[in-house]
Amino acid sequence: MTYYLHYFVPCFLGVLSHLVYFRNGEHHLYSLLYLKTALISPCVVLIALRVFGAYGSETLVHVLRLQLLYMFSVWLSMLFYRSSRFHRLSQFPGPLLWRLTKFTQSLTNLNMVGMKNLERLHREYGEYVRTGPSEISITDSNSLSKIHGVGSSCIRAPWSDMAVPLKSVFETRVKSLHDKRRRVWDRALSTKCLADYQVRIDMHVNELVSEIRKRDGAPWDASEWFKYFSLDVVGDIGFSESFGMLSGQGNRDVVSILEESQQGLSIIGPLPWMFPILTSLPIVSKPFYRMVDWCYERTKQRQKVDHFSRNLIPAEIESSGKDRDDWLSGDSSIVIAAGSAAVASTLSFGLYHLIRDKSHIDSIRDEILHQEAVESSTTSYLDAFINEILRLYPPNPSGFLRTTPLAGIHIGNRYIPGDTTICMPLWSLHHSERSSVEPLKFEPKRWTTKSDMVIHKEAFIPFGCGSYACIGKKLALMEIRTALIELVKTFDFAFAELQSGESFLERTRDTFTLLAGELPVVATKAVLDAEL
Repeated sequence: MTYYLHYFVPCFLGVLSHLVYFRNGEHHLYSLLYLKTALISPCVVLIALRVFGAYGSETLVHVLRLQLLYMFSVWLSMLFYRSSRFHRLSQFPGPLLWRLTKFTQSLTNLNMVGMKNLERLHREYGEYVRTGPSEISITDSNSLSKIHGVGSSCIRAPWSDMAVPLKSVFETRVKSLHDKRRRVWDRALSTKCLADYQVRIDMHVNELVSEIRKRDGAPWDASEWFKYFSLDVVGDIGFSESFGMLSGQGNRDVVSILEESQQGLSIIGPLPWMFPILTSLPIVSKPFYRMVDWCYERTKQRQKVDHFSRNLIPAEIESSGKDRDDWLSGDSSIVIAAGSAAVASTLSFGLYHLIRDKSHIDSIRDEILHQEAVESSTTSYLDAFINEILRLYPPNPSGFLRTTPLAGIHIGNRYIPGDTTICMPLWSLHHSERSSVEPLKFEPKRWTTKSDMVIHKEAFIPFGCGSYACIGKKLALMEIRTALIELVKTFDFAFAELQSGESFLERTRDTFTLLAGELPVVATKAVLDAEL
């Protein structure tokens, strides 16, 4: 009886640990501590037994067996509960393996097209799909205000803790602290400041045009050069110095550093508890810290310049030197990574469609020629063109995660339990037939003369919405519009190869931000250049 009791106790404690502790609350930030405890505790027990003279080879085997029984019981209890009718999300449909563990999504995302994986699930299961043990993916546009609205009681999900101990306004989960820091960013991106930034944007657009002219009809990768352009603008506006990407004077390896640091997000992103463990491993975390260190150095170099970079650390927040450096590193990383990715990808997809259908470039040129575009109070064709690009290719295709309050939320006649992670994939939302007529068709006029093609305009949120909406939206749109106008005025474009168009879309990847594939093109002087 005593023999069996030895094995019953760890099994009982394992089930109890899951039901009482692990099943409730958030534990992702303690994963490294749990791992260390699991590795060290047998050693501590064996040392204690040795002190009392009870150590032996059989004792070692017995201790390890008890620990494995405990861990196995925890996992078995988790799997049983997650697949049972007793789970609080059991009423939501979804594939069994996704309901059991987020490892399923992580493995599925190895192909770097996570947005398409979620879209496939929504086509099969509907607008509400259970995509994890405590996660639901939603494409119901009626839920937007409840989840992302200004008055929403939902907060950012554990995913936002991925960069801890670094801090940034993008990853702050405490609403009061987020609002405080956002006010500082809002001042740096006010209407007056944006007007000042326009001069800097114009300068880099002219530099981009000059570099394209040097190619003189030779093939060049538009996606790569748009990354150089967007990084130079971010450097100039955010850090008071161009990064020298377009001119070649800067370190162009920065592009690969940024991309490498983000590629893992698509795979590890579904497993926030893995971040503390992986970032403690030098080899695995090297790409991430290379990016953080580079961003931090850029900020330190220009920290004393009275410009945007001075606002990265608000005076209102009292903090120690270490805390201040954490904010500095986190905010600077967001300024560079997020500030450049959306612009570069949107320009790449925009150029792709300009080449694929020449009528778009003709319409934009005609609009510019008659001076109807830039300052018009109505939606111009250029704005409609950009909107359609952002609808089909949202910068953050898999969306942003939120956590419901403990009391839960009601969406229509549906109840979402408390402490549930909610994902609203923008790729699926924008491509849904409930949001638009012929959602997969590229049709800029749906934003002008064919407004009946937009069913739910509120479902168009490429930069998010509510209090967590993208702070740099207006700045990004300024860059995109300015660059497209000059490119359309100056050049005619064509694919460098017949297969360029198809392979471009096939190489597009979801790395949290949408990463455009290679786009080899040829640019020649526009026929209407003299008239424009």
